[in-house]
Amino acid sequence: MDLRQLKYFRAVALSGSFVAASRVLHISQPAVGYQIKQLEDALGTELLLRGARGVTMTESGKALLDHAEDILAAVERARTAMDAFRNQLVGDITIGVTPTSGRALAPELLKLVSEETRLHVTLRQGMSNELLSEVMSGHLDLAFCYDPPSTERIRLVPLYREPLMGIGVEELIGASSDPIDFDELVKLPLLLDNRFQTIRQVFDQIILAKQLPQPDIIDLEPINLKREMIVHHRRCTVAPYGLFLDEIQLNRVRARVITNPVIVRNMKLAIRAGLPDSFSSYLLRSIKTTVAQRIKRGDLGWEPVEVGTEL
Repeated sequence: MDLRQLKYFRAVALSGSFVAASRVLHISQPAVGYQIKQLEDALGTELLLRGARGVTMTESGKALLDHAEDILAAVERARTAMDAFRNQLVGDITIGVTPTSGRALAPELLKLVSEETRLHVTLRQGMSNELLSEVMSGHLDLAFCYDPPSTERIRLVPLYREPLMGIGVEELIGASSDPIDFDELVKLPLLLDNRFQTIRQVFDQIILAKQLPQPDIIDLEPINLKREMIVHHRRCTVAPYGLFLDEIQLNRVRARVITNPVIVRNMKLAIRAGLPDSFSSYLLRSIKTTVAQRIKRGDLGWEPVEVGTEL
């Protein structure tokens, strides 16, 4: 068993087929199949069940995937740490974070960077579209942005996907953990971002497409005020699960996935043009490592992007 075999196995397991994995890995399908067979022979157990519609993992395959993720992440951390020493990363970096990404990722990311480099990192919190503008103008080096448009002035790297939730007190949103239909959600008193923000624009577009009556909406952005209004003043909102994680865990509010339609946002890292490769490569690896660890915890509803996906 070697690292290449583990990498190939993970790609097949996560993509669901040898064909998809071969495209991600940029090698031929027979080469992928050969390495997986070698791995199964070395371990003495079948890891994948081959079928007409792709592959499914056996119980031993599921167990190995957990170990493979840990091993490959550890190797990546070791490589990242050595790169930092080799390149002697020193300087100032400014990173923009959304309320959810900052809350979920910033502590571990800052700890990792401080242990491995001499970079001085400044975090700036803001809304996604504002952060994107800051990257494009050169005022931020990197930023976490939801579904940013492609442009030659920045590099975009997908990080994770997350569904939006209807969030409110139990008396309004209900005690059920089942999904809530969009048409039912808009009948509730709502508290949303202003019309220039991404979530609100998506929300308004769905209302228009469905030809629904205009709902009862108050515009409000500051997250602390939003929490106060939702918990104590009988309003609901549309937000990522992680933004209200503490309140949900304390049973102050309930969260239900929105359906008809499901609204999924894609978090991407926007990297400004001109950022030195040594900085961008190191920070991208560190951020991906931190994101992978958070996805593995499974407490935010984040979903991984396709293996190897990058713009």
